[in-house]
Amino acid sequence: MNIPEYIEDIIGKTSSGQENALERRQLDEWLRESPEHGKWYRELARACDLGRFSLKWDGIAVESAWERVMARYTRARRRVRYSVAAASLVVLAGIYFLYTLVLSPGGDVPVAVIPPGEFKAVLTLADGRQLFLDKKEDARIDDAWTEIHDDHVAGTKTLYHEIMIPAGGEFHLTLPDGTFVYLNAASRLRFPAGFSPGSPREVTLEGEGYFEVERGTSPFIVHARGVDVRVLGTSFNVMAHEEDARVEVTLVQGEVSALAGGEEWRLLPSRQLVMNRETGECTVRQVSRVEAYVNWKNGVLDFDAMPLEELSARLGRWYNVVFFFPDDRLKELLFTGSVKKYENIDYILDLIGATTDVTFKIDGREITVNKK
Repeated sequence: MNIPEYIEDIIGKTSSGQENALERRQLDEWLRESPEHGKWYRELARACDLGRFSLKWDGIAVESAWERVMARYTRARRRVRYSVAAASLVVLAGIYFLYTLVLSPGGDVPVAVIPPGEFKAVLTLADGRQLFLDKKEDARIDDAWTEIHDDHVAGTKTLYHEIMIPAGGEFHLTLPDGTFVYLNAASRLRFPAGFSPGSPREVTLEGEGYFEVERGTSPFIVHARGVDVRVLGTSFNVMAHEEDARVEVTLVQGEVSALAGGEEWRLLPSRQLVMNRETGECTVRQVSRVEAYVNWKNGVLDFDAMPLEELSARLGRWYNVVFFFPDDRLKELLFTGSVKKYENIDYILDLIGATTDVTFKIDGREITVNKK
């Protein structure tokens, strides 16, 4: 099947979340034209991902890979059903790895199906009621908050809600002051039923959250495991999981101050504060790609020279799985790449396996990482 070149270009962008609104509409229209287009979309997107990551791997000989692709294409064309002639080198390299790792007999590829996370959360209201939420139930939150907020305003005691996102989940919500919060898997946010005029707007975070703070006359403060982030109105990401040895605050736009390690730190856009929770030591660094730290909220898993141990922890929270490393040295392998996060886990494990010296064995929700 011949795919229009402009569609190939758009698909290449979607795997890293770089398409614009017009391109997204063009792709949606093409997908609606035929059920078969969805099948070709998934195959081509996977090839783009594999090719992009493969060409970042020092062990890949590009010319040799090209020759192997062309030699195998005649045998593979009935199974990889799109035009090689119109594909870029990145896609060609992806076809090669897609064929050798997935389509060729005996490929060492995970066969278990572990689906990605989904929108779900448990909201515990100030009066003890619990709401089990999905993406379609935001209206229930608004109704409950209005009722509790009236009690908060009438009384003298501050009432708190708490929202918990389980492993394998994500959720976003708008706080009573208009601040938008996107919560990642295995996270928890505690916040008041209403913010009193003139008083600081304070919330407590465990896990990871992206905040777009509604500008106000009083500061907005996020308490996150020993780090207090203070802003008036801005966008930033906080990662503070209990099992992690550090807390990260990454500023997207605006300006924030953070109290950490007994000192106050001021951040500008594309700066990141990292606090070691064991020692209290803090550092501020410039990040070259701030999107690598916030793309999770846009449906993209983005890894920039990330150790396999840290990458596995993030995948574990999103897919609700546990990784085991019989050889600790494998934990230090670095991986760079980005992929849509709403694929089954075998999709991304294929990518990692194609570009690192590891294989994965899936047993239920336990995944063992071994050396090839």
